[in-house]
Amino acid sequence: MKYGFERAGIREICKDAHVTNGAFYHHFDDKEALFGALAEPVVAAVSEIYSVSVKRHFEKARTDELKQK
Repeated sequence: MKYGFERAGIREICKDAHVTNGAFYHHFDDKEALFGALAEPVVAAVSEIYSVSVKRHFEKARTDELKQK
């Protein structure tokens, strides 16, 4: 983002995305809603990767613990 989130205006966002302001507001209430829509799939993917990693870690730790007994 060349303006940064705080300084980016809806006009600039729409111009760069080649959409009208009306089209933007048809889909989003404000730029925070746009950011949320863009960030949500990324956050979900990172959360899934984290969950899998934690599960593997604890499974390995449990297996190692059982081997020591």
